Amino acid sequence: MTLFAAWSEIVADGAPHFPQPRTFRRAARQALGSLVCVGRRCLSRIIWTQGRPHRSWSSEYFLHSRCRWEPQSLFAGVWRRALPYCPGRLVGVAIDDTRLRKTGRAIPQARYHRDPLSPPFHVNLMRGLRFLQASLLLPLHRRGNVSCRALPVRFEEAAPLKKPSRKAGAEAWQEYKRMSKRHNLSQRLVQMMASLRQALDEAGGRAKLLVLALDGSFCNRTCFRAARHRTELIARARKDARLCWRAASPSRRFYALSSFTPEQVRQDESYLWKPTQIFYGGKRRRIRYQEVTQIYWRRGAGRIPLRLFVVAPTPYRKRKSSKLYYRQPAYLLSTDLRHSAPQLLQIYFDRWQIEVNANCFFVNRFGPGCQLDPVSFPISFRHMTSDGCSNLPANSTDRLSGRLCTERYCYSFTAQDCGSERRFVFASAMCTRVRELFSSKPSKGGLDGCHLTVPWPEN
Repeated sequence: MTLFAAWSEIVADGAPHFPQPRTFRRAARQALGSLVCVGRRCLSRIIWTQGRPHRSWSSEYFLHSRCRWEPQSLFAGVWRRALPYCPGRLVGVAIDDTRLRKTGRAIPQARYHRDPLSPPFHVNLMRGLRFLQASLLLPLHRRGNVSCRALPVRFEEAAPLKKPSRKAGAEAWQEYKRMSKRHNLSQRLVQMMASLRQALDEAGGRAKLLVLALDGSFCNRTCFRAARHRTELIARARKDARLCWRAASPSRRFYALSSFTPEQVRQDESYLWKPTQIFYGGKRRRIRYQEVTQIYWRRGAGRIPLRLFVVAPTPYRKRKSSKLYYRQPAYLLSTDLRHSAPQLLQIYFDRWQIEVNANCFFVNRFGPGCQLDPVSFPISFRHMTSDGCSNLPANSTDRLSGRLCTERYCYSFTAQDCGSERRFVFASAMCTRVRELFSSKPSKGGLDGCHLTVPWPEN
């Protein structure tokens, strides 16, 4: 089976989620165009890649602005195909928020956010779009010496509320504070938990337990106290979180008067360190951890019993002859009290794959150093971002050159290093027909040397 045939089979799973067959064909054509397009993946350039610049563009834009289809439903095929690669009862899903830089002033969803790349001594701001993404973790290391792979199963736009102006009255600010508690990132996570559980059941995983690996921003009261149906959480906690035991039976109190922190547990010699093997960084590595069960977090989870894991700092060397350095310890809180600790720790260690997944999505969808050109309709941006998640990762080589051809149009391009970021530099963009290179009606798609021939669907 060729790569194009496998891609077509996966994309065909989304046909029932579109109102008309022609709508699905148009969406599949745009998805394929975003793969073979070079440079910025805007809709206009995708249309040129398809060889349809002289036809009406209205139907291509109406797919995102007028057509009614649910973008998140396209991930149903990913659940069904990937679930056989998740043996055991636990199914890990990593969730994280990501931001896309924007400079346009007319984008309604763009806000100012904290720049995650700002130095620790100074917080910088960035203007961009915020998304909440979820990726299914495939434990391929159980079958061989292969790292985990993360497949996107949710990608939702999660823009914060717009603040009132400085001249707004007190009532406007009170309404903003009230609505911000109902429409924040943690509340969006609670809504996503229910949809992920439903998607797992529909894919045939009713007997499996969903485990969500979260970062420190989701370790709060909203997420831990939310209703969870066959869903467990494991999140990174602060080292100064105030934890406690349950009060003794003669007392009427629920929480004990004395409290402790995860940092104190790490320094307490009465809690023994347990060794285990975790697949991380391309091979199985030995780590040490401490485990404390049946504890409570009064300000966070309330009366829900929790489980604390303290992962010891990992030693490493910058060079073979240098001294040992140690990374920071990790403090994890989990609501799962039954399953083994190595299983839960492995899921959290596999969570790093969502960072790679987000990077591949933005490089492939928007091009290296490029940004999205959204359609100026409220419904369109949700469609375009979700449609790009099903694309294949872009090539990550530092320097390449070649010719990428479609059936009708040919683009010669080169890629070179431009300082800290790579950008595609077009040597020429020739809008000439290349029928002398390809037949007018190719029988099948495939790879022919450095040329990619694609039989484009008709209207």
